Amino acid sequence: MFVLARPSSSVFCTWPSERLHARRLIGIAVLLTGCARGTGGRSALQPLAPSSAGWPAAVGPRVSLEVEDRTPKFLAFYRAATIEPLSEPQRWLLWKRMYDFAAVPPGVGGDTIARRLLSDAWPRYPEVMSRIRDDPPAVANMARAMLDTLAPLLGVDRPLAVRLLIYVGALEPNAFTVMTDSVATVAVPVERPADERMMLMTHELTHALNLSLAHLPGGWERSIAQTILSEGLAMRATERVHPGRAETAYIEQRPGWLTESRMHEREILSGIRPFLARRDGETIARFTFGLGTTGTDREAYYVGWRVVGYLIEHGSSLATLAHLREQEIPEVVNRTIGQLLNKTRGTR
Repeated sequence: MFVLARPSSSVFCTWPSERLHARRLIGIAVLLTGCARGTGGRSALQPLAPSSAGWPAAVGPRVSLEVEDRTPKFLAFYRAATIEPLSEPQRWLLWKRMYDFAAVPPGVGGDTIARRLLSDAWPRYPEVMSRIRDDPPAVANMARAMLDTLAPLLGVDRPLAVRLLIYVGALEPNAFTVMTDSVATVAVPVERPADERMMLMTHELTHALNLSLAHLPGGWERSIAQTILSEGLAMRATERVHPGRAETAYIEQRPGWLTESRMHEREILSGIRPFLARRDGETIARFTFGLGTTGTDREAYYVGWRVVGYLIEHGSSLATLAHLREQEIPEVVNRTIGQLLNKTRGTR
């Protein structure tokens, strides 16, 4: 885990899954200089014209969307790198000079990860080249439609702005949201399948609006209670926008994880409860992609799914939860965990 202090930037990230645990997404928040490698020299942000993709139009204040497309820079690099065979070191240096963007921390450590990601992905880029060339407009239009759907769902009551950064990753499911200068930027890898992009984008745009609506500081070092609520909100909002799928589609990143978590629900709820006010990086890592208190990975996600689900079942709206201030969240989460524990007393 990498945590670099930069007060003006706060990040919610979905980290490359196979680098940490097999085939699963890991939601993390990291303070990064510019969030990702190569943020300097970016192209100008352009407003996106309104469009419709089958979701309801916004009611009330509309969230403005600006779009930055990094795919032309990647395609220029790819053309240059395939004119003639290059060694891995030559290709890496060319990538650094012509593209230099990966969702990793800056510096030598980030470069090491980015180089490995590029090397692993290189043989597979031809399989997704049509998406890289053709899909940026569809990604932008999907983001516009998602914002128009999420704005009334989350109770957007004033004009907000979101930036969308379309980039080429390393074929890993790695979307992230960074809060910079009070504007949330959602970065989405264009090479992922369209349905996966849609689900990732809905989740991340929920984070973006939640941060702005509740005036949350973001940042990696936030309370476990805030982590639980924000991830639960993003998952349940995705479920609301894309209904009818199996529960696992909204929460599970490793087959069998949800069943395992349910088997240990009481232990997971009891184990995380004493840590709700903790906000240090080590504790957050423990409950987001570590093994928590029961040996189960991603316990904060399971608790978030259950806590927000319970609140909705008992009358809370997604909009109400999206507006909860930082100081209100621990008491709400603690009380709800207590109610869930009472409900599960004597059951497995």
